[in-house]
Amino acid sequence: MPKIAEDEGCIVVDVLVEEISAYDNDIDDRPVLKELLKRALQGEFDVVVCWQKTRLVRDMHDEILIKNYLIDQAGCQIIFSDPAELPYKPDDSLNRMMHMMKGYLGEVEVENLRERIKAHLRARAGDGRYVGGTYTGYEWNKHTKRMEQVPSEIDIVRKIFNWYLYEGYSTTQISNLLNLENARTKNNKKFYPYTVCSILQNKIYCGYYRWGFTTSKRRSKPIPTEGFEMRVKWIDPIISLEEWDKVQKIMVDRSGKKRGQKRDYSRVSSSIFLLSGKVFCGSCGNRMAAHNGSKTYDTKKGIERTSEYLRYICRNKEVSHMYKKQIDSKVLDQLVYNHVLEFVQSANKDLMLIKAKQCLEDYTKEIRYKILNMKKFISNKEDESENIKTNMFRTSNPELVALYESQYLNNQKEIESKEKAVKELENGLREICITEKDVDDFLDFISSFDESEVYPREKIIRLFDTLVERVIVTGDEVIIKIKWAITMEQISIDDLSPVEFELKFVV
Repeated sequence: MPKIAEDEGCIVVDVLVEEISAYDNDIDDRPVLKELLKRALQGEFDVVVCWQKTRLVRDMHDEILIKNYLIDQAGCQIIFSDPAELPYKPDDSLNRMMHMMKGYLGEVEVENLRERIKAHLRARAGDGRYVGGTYTGYEWNKHTKRMEQVPSEIDIVRKIFNWYLYEGYSTTQISNLLNLENARTKNNKKFYPYTVCSILQNKIYCGYYRWGFTTSKRRSKPIPTEGFEMRVKWIDPIISLEEWDKVQKIMVDRSGKKRGQKRDYSRVSSSIFLLSGKVFCGSCGNRMAAHNGSKTYDTKKGIERTSEYLRYICRNKEVSHMYKKQIDSKVLDQLVYNHVLEFVQSANKDLMLIKAKQCLEDYTKEIRYKILNMKKFISNKEDESENIKTNMFRTSNPELVALYESQYLNNQKEIESKEKAVKELENGLREICITEKDVDDFLDFISSFDESEVYPREKIIRLFDTLVERVIVTGDEVIIKIKWAITMEQISIDDLSPVEFELKFVV
């Protein structure tokens, strides 16, 4: 990378290496990337060089953050050293559209990979085979294919079950006793009540392997899963199933909110802000904060009631506002959602495909030219090698034969090197190639919404992240800035430079 940066005329300030993959981690879990963004905003450098975009982000939401912070705010240029990677051109709306499309396709590919992995693990678990997990007291032996007891740990687990089931100790008392004995968990940490609780709830200790279940339903809504549970032969239990059931009954009897008891989860979704971070005040330009709260009042009949409110609020006190500084988030979210739905239904797939292909043709000209020159070089070297072989067979001079052999081997190495480079470039071209199916998949996603249907929060947020640049609220007037034009009205085939445009309405 440093050499590539120097070839681009840059002075190398620092080399950052991150071991954590972008595959299944967002920016908050990647300290090196966070450091990069922080230093970029402080103006320590102007250019970031990396191999491919997937080394930076694999998630559309994170890609938007990279664009906002690294490109828009810090003013940095991003250079990909892989010649087959689509370059960043932040001022080109069509380029941004194509990056977003590739980001969406990459995200779908990652999701499909996750599903395949889950399906594989589910099939193994369904057969009663071990698919992972660590348990205090046991350790998986790869050679014997069994869970083998760790003496120092398994004695602690036996104490926990004995104290809880037969001596009536609570999880807090048990954790305190273990810490007094200087006992440690499998990760060499102190024992806490929740650590003891997780051991007591684990059915592995009575010889049953569970996979795909949520352990507790007390604190949050359980995620529906297709779980497996069965008695397995590859573990030696330390308690019986009857004892484990008694432990669970004691835990339920002692708990305030019984495990498995139904709760009203209607309030969980009511506090969700679908446009968080995208709403701006039209009077001062400040980003409006998402704010929720509740107020208590008495009805005419004297009954006390509590109502929840959710708003987007401008907290800028330095600038006077001619209009109100807040708006109901539920109303705004729904209206923006309806207008975006109406917009995407007019998307023109044929036009989008034409423009994507024209744009890619420009991006890939240089790569195709390199491939053509390399193939000519290979052809010339192959002809040269044939001549060397002919000369080698015609002479009986050992020195000349050795010379010809050396030349021939060098030629073959150069040919192999160039063929490998050609293959990599051609594979890269296939990777960035936008096909008709890619455009269809992308537009099928953004046009698959129906106003009469109810969709998961994640899908709606992805729609907004894909299309909505920002929402500007000025009193009752709302302007939605769309990231790029995808309708026949906004783009013509003669104009290859679509720009952002606006949807306006009144609340």
